[in-house]
Amino acid sequence: GSMAAASTDSCHGRIVVVGGGVIGSATAYYLSTQLGLGKHVTLVEQAAIASAASGKAAGFLALDWNDRSALGPLSRKSFRLHQELATTFGAGTIQYRPLAGVWSASGALRSSAESESVPSVATSDIPAWLDRNGWTGSVVRAGDEDTAAQVHPRLLCEAMVAAAKAAGCTVVTGAVNGLTLSEPSDEGARCTAVLIDGEALACDTVVLCMGPWTERAREWLPPGALPEVIGLRRSSVVLRPPAPVPAEACLLHDEAGEWSVYPRPDGTVYVSGLTEDAAECPLPDTAEGVHAQRSHCAAIAQFATAVCPQLRDSATELQHEQSCFMPFVRHGLPLIGAVSHCVAVFVGTGHGPWGILNGPATGLALAELAAGQKCTQDVTAFDPARFRSD
Repeated sequence: GSMAAASTDSCHGRIVVVGGGVIGSATAYYLSTQLGLGKHVTLVEQAAIASAASGKAAGFLALDWNDRSALGPLSRKSFRLHQELATTFGAGTIQYRPLAGVWSASGALRSSAESESVPSVATSDIPAWLDRNGWTGSVVRAGDEDTAAQVHPRLLCEAMVAAAKAAGCTVVTGAVNGLTLSEPSDEGARCTAVLIDGEALACDTVVLCMGPWTERAREWLPPGALPEVIGLRRSSVVLRPPAPVPAEACLLHDEAGEWSVYPRPDGTVYVSGLTEDAAECPLPDTAEGVHAQRSHCAAIAQFATAVCPQLRDSATELQHEQSCFMPFVRHGLPLIGAVSHCVAVFVGTGHGPWGILNGPATGLALAELAAGQKCTQDVTAFDPARFRSD
């Protein structure tokens, strides 16, 4: 009866998820849908959903590329969750598809003088669009339909948030600029409210999914509660050639760094490159303060046309130039779990280039933790307490 419902409800306090990128969106989604706690959940995002790195990411999904690291099991689980989400939302809605081929290449661009003397190489085991006259070096197959896929990250975040809202979650637009912490007990300090544009929203549990802006949240938490989170800027462009480029992704390494070319189901081609040093490029205060690094975007577009002849067509449009800050932690693994010296405060950040891939599994783990359940995925390798900066 209603009395029973009322008593079970009181076990779940008010849960606030801070940040509408892929980690926050997934956390709100699993809390609201799978765990049935939608009416207890508030998602707070300063700008639009996926307005920072999650909306500007490639959306490349690899089953096994992290197998040699502690991320391996999380990535494998998350790859499967992406397949489930594509079934739930419809692959077309989020532009999800398996990738027929993924290649890893290392070498260099050929100068035009060199390339004229090189006979044209026709081989099936390189991406159909890769110009072997433009690129010299090895090209190795690194994935296929079973192990590689792609998704449009902003569309995925929007779909997860829409489903969370339909399941009772409240979405608030505003800047979180502080937490109200109780006097610490033996277990730690409790968060009793989240300050949104200076107004207190009472809560019992908070999940911080703030990407590189987690660094701002460290100021609101007890000293040494979280290790440093660093934002590294990476730029990308979205090009639209007149004819679609085959669904084959390629990551190319040369002396300038790593370049990635991802044709998308909508006929565009996403190309990224040129990660900058944090010291030279500090994180702006808000996502709105992140502007495209134009010279880098131009260099990325130029690189893309050198390796992909279809992009040289004069009818190719440059649709987006963008830069974003990916969150990293010095030890190289993300932070997923309880914030030290606190009670019922959780964090998910620091995923570097694997945020979209690992977003669903991270969100599910954070949802389970926030709901007071045991995690179905072992996330102890990512426990913030292991990397405290006391």
